[in-house]
Amino acid sequence: MKKIILLQAFFICQLCMAQNETVTYVNDRGKEVKEKNAHFLIQVLKINNKLWQVNTYEAFGTMLTSFQTKDENGSIKNGVYISYENGLIDTLGFFNNNQKDSTWKIFAHGNNQGLIKELEYKNDKLIHERDSIEINIQRKYLLDSIKANTPKTSVEVESTFYGGDSAWHKFLTKNFRYPDRAVENEIQGTVIIQFVVNKEGKIEDAHVEKSVEYSLDNEALRIIRKSNGNWIPALQNGKNVKSYKRQPFEFKLQIQK
Repeated sequence: MKKIILLQAFFICQLCMAQNETVTYVNDRGKEVKEKNAHFLIQVLKINNKLWQVNTYEAFGTMLTSFQTKDENGSIKNGVYISYENGLIDTLGFFNNNQKDSTWKIFAHGNNQGLIKELEYKNDKLIHERDSIEINIQRKYLLDSIKANTPKTSVEVESTFYGGDSAWHKFLTKNFRYPDRAVENEIQGTVIIQFVVNKEGKIEDAHVEKSVEYSLDNEALRIIRKSNGNWIPALQNGKNVKSYKRQPFEFKLQIQK
């Protein structure tokens, strides 16, 4: 009897997880088709009752766009917007009720390490633009200012997983699963996830920095999110501060010839 109850509980849990995600396959005309005939994959994630996330992929390739929206259909963008080129971020911005807002960052040829432009928007209107030269000057000024006003006795400690690097490696190895979809289609590559460890040691703003394919990206994100609550926050001058982390996941198949 206990086994039956456990199985029922497991089924209900799986059903709830499925309700938080829908995946649709479409052709190049936007018509829904079977997976084998698809050009694109559209993933819709329910974040809460007021917010969804829509991710668009090549059917068996990299992510193209990712954005937050107020409705399941994606017609009211509200929150972070990211577009990708060759699997790498080329635009990162923010929408407020379908209007561009705050700082938008443009990267060189999908290389999110090569920032070439920053655009400031308010109510969908461009109010200021900075090129790479101005950005670098401002960064240098900011860094020099921080150094000049930081006591030499200050101590900075990076955020760490409980137990250190060896425990983090063990956690990654234990929780790693190669998705069936990627195995069946012989897809491999390196996914990079960027995330924040906040002042409380919680995971925030986890997103794909380098995309390979839908199932691989989601597996990498799943592992990072599973680590939530197992981090020691960074320290600066004795106070907890948030820190930015990057974690690569190498998916490599041993293909038998």
